[in-house]
Amino acid sequence: ATFSKPLFAAEVSPAERQTKMGLESFQRGDFEQAVLNWTEASQLYARGGDIPQQCQALVYLSQADQALGRYKEAGKNLESALALAEKAGDRTQLASALGALGNLYVATGPPDTAQKYLNEGLRVARELDNPALSAVILNNLGNALTVQKKYSEAVVTYSQAVTLAESTKNPSLAARALTNASAASMHNGQYKEAKALLDKALDQVRALETSHDKAAGLINIGLAYSDLRSNLTEAEDSLFLAAY
Repeated sequence: ATFSKPLFAAEVSPAERQTKMGLESFQRGDFEQAVLNWTEASQLYARGGDIPQQCQALVYLSQADQALGRYKEAGKNLESALALAEKAGDRTQLASALGALGNLYVATGPPDTAQKYLNEGLRVARELDNPALSAVILNNLGNALTVQKKYSEAVVTYSQAVTLAESTKNPSLAARALTNASAASMHNGQYKEAKALLDKALDQVRALETSHDKAAGLINIGLAYSDLRSNLTEAEDSLFLAAY
């Protein structure tokens, strides 16, 4: 006889359960709960000697800390993840930790330190032929370039992130990179290009399932449409309605 489902489902470990719960909490915007889940997950992975998953949990934990403005804690967790990845020789987790550290320095400075970590993380991700991770790092590298007012370079970098995000079926990241590219284009005085990028970002965001990412994406796009009004007077009314 054949069965459409296995007789026994694979058992999920407590650490895996905490990791999944953390992801669900983060998607809801419940960052405090995500911190609790991922702290527990990292400790459980450590006790079980699962270094790659411990590294991943620490990177996740740093993202929740950063969302709460806890930059010092985020930095400590990422330094721990980086040390573990280096000790284990896990290049995927190494690239992830380097990229996350670079993103942290985008927020806290200095920007040249951010770019150093991001470039190193991107180099490793590309050597691993990991387009999903490369897309994340490229978006953050675009942010670093924008902070340094290198807007043309930033737009090119964001465009590379969009291409990889779309190829790896990550519409949330694609929308974020498109919105970021639009902001860089606005700073560069390319207002029509900025609107076209926002229109594409809006299509991507509307297709997302309900989440904190979707809400934040819609708010950011609405604010960007509003900012464009003074520079695209011929489309002022339509931009007002789009922002609304």
